[in-house]
Amino acid sequence: MEASSHESAVKKIAGVIALIEFRKAEDVIERIYNLTSAEELIAENISEEPAKRLFETGWSGGKVTCWVRAPLVLTPKQGPLLAVWARIMEGPK
Repeated sequence: MEASSHESAVKKIAGVIALIEFRKAEDVIERIYNLTSAEELIAENISEEPAKRLFETGWSGGKVTCWVRAPLVLTPKQGPLLAVWARIMEGPK
């Protein structure tokens, strides 16, 4: 999600979920937690390719052990990020 702040991102995500579930944003906003910025994920995670770091969810012994299984990419240019995720799901070649 592209947003100018953490608070703005939470509101936008709640709005999208509310639309999908035919509810009000106020009714789903409490479910939005553990939100981390792309900058933080890139800085904290370990994949060699920075874009892959956005999809990491588990690590062990300095290796990624788990990836996001069903990303919801809410940006104007989804293609590049979804292409990275598709390569991850294909696995090593």
